[in-house]
Amino acid sequence: MPVGEDANPAFAALEQKVDEWIENRGYTVPVLTIQQLAAELGTNRTYLSDYVNSKYSLTFRNWIAQLRIDYSKRLLIGNSALSINTIAEMTGYSYNNFITVFTKMNRISPSQWRKEHS
Repeated sequence: MPVGEDANPAFAALEQKVDEWIENRGYTVPVLTIQQLAAELGTNRTYLSDYVNSKYSLTFRNWIAQLRIDYSKRLLIGNSALSINTIAEMTGYSYNNFITVFTKMNRISPSQWRKEHS
């Protein structure tokens, strides 16, 4: 069910909180759990999971990964002086986990992606 006029009206308040959280790059916190975010947003994990699934059609874990990888791409293009390791840390990943997740989602390594898009 999409978030909008016909969506669950209770999602509206959560949507505003989530949008603000995204704007503040809350997804870059390492080892972020759905329980932590639910507590931060003043809701419960089930409700947050339902919201993420209905709005983004992703699981919580995949949604966070997508936010982080999208942010890393902006960093890769806009900050050529930043190392891949630094970008990994800035996006909430360890170096090895970042390489794995980025490569799995893009079918290319972060350094190769940077070369192709810079």
